[in-house]
Amino acid sequence: STSSIRRFCLICKFLCVPFLINAQGNALRYPDSLRGLHEYRRAAVEYERIIFERPETEAAARAALSKAECEKMLGLYDQAATGLEAVNLQQVSDRALRYRILFESMVTAYLAHEPSRAYQKQAMIAHFFPDSARSRDLMLLGILSRNEMHRWHEADTAYRHYMALWGGGYLAA
Repeated sequence: STSSIRRFCLICKFLCVPFLINAQGNALRYPDSLRGLHEYRRAAVEYERIIFERPETEAAARAALSKAECEKMLGLYDQAATGLEAVNLQQVSDRALRYRILFESMVTAYLAHEPSRAYQKQAMIAHFFPDSARSRDLMLLGILSRNEMHRWHEADTAYRHYMALWGGGYLAA
């Protein structure tokens, strides 16, 4: 009788482990599909569930980024910025993901009318990703942040540097 129970438990483990491993890999599938359907509020709730269930994992960092994108679509910029700041970037091994989290944190801080917070994020990005200093988006957001903070001379200098690198408009090659 106990051997039957043990055998039953082993069979269950054997059958369930692949399912659980597969389920972990697909954790973002459902909220991603909601986001694809423009169900941003529902998707944000599902991303939050992943963050809660798997804190300090890369899946939680990806969920936080996706949740912030949903909140941005809903106009909840401050919530998005706060959520991204809660991500422990030391736990994120994917360099591109770390950059996207920092950049989106900068964008959402600026959109939340917190240009000094956005400017601080730009400094963090420049420190951790020195090769990003020539990024058009980063440079333009830095100019706008300085402008909002009434740092006119710095904004002018950054704008001149941008124009020297990129010439005419934003879309110039």
